[in-house]
Amino acid sequence: MEEVVSYPRSWRRGQTFGADRFEKILAEDRPAARRPQAQQRLLDSLDGLCSRSLLEAYLRDMAATDRSLGRQISELLELIRQYGPEDVSDAIEKAATAHAFGADYVANILRQQRLPRRPQPPLRLRDSLLNELVTDPISLLGL
Repeated sequence: MEEVVSYPRSWRRGQTFGADRFEKILAEDRPAARRPQAQQRLLDSLDGLCSRSLLEAYLRDMAATDRSLGRQISELLELIRQYGPEDVSDAIEKAATAHAFGADYVANILRQQRLPRRPQPPLRLRDSLLNELVTDPISLLGL
């Protein structure tokens, strides 16, 4: 048997020397490192519609909340079935920009987009002279 490489030994718990270049390869072999099927289905559904790095960052931030990530992903998949992947992708981008992490935030954005507010008519006062008042625009250039 031939020695390929040797590293100094550390007596501290969890500390290794030189193994950092192998840790990524080893992490991929661990069962917990594999992506769950639902999460992979979500990534595949939104592939090409929004940035993969943005979506993965959003999922990481969502996992950091006190909510169940599995449930959040299931709810996002249901939103894709209801609204379509393009709309959900846009809503996730808006939620990420607002730092609002959760399927309920995405659902709220989707509902708001589907039911936009109607513009309100201008307020009319009883005194017609007051309705005709026009304010002078203030120029900020001279300040």
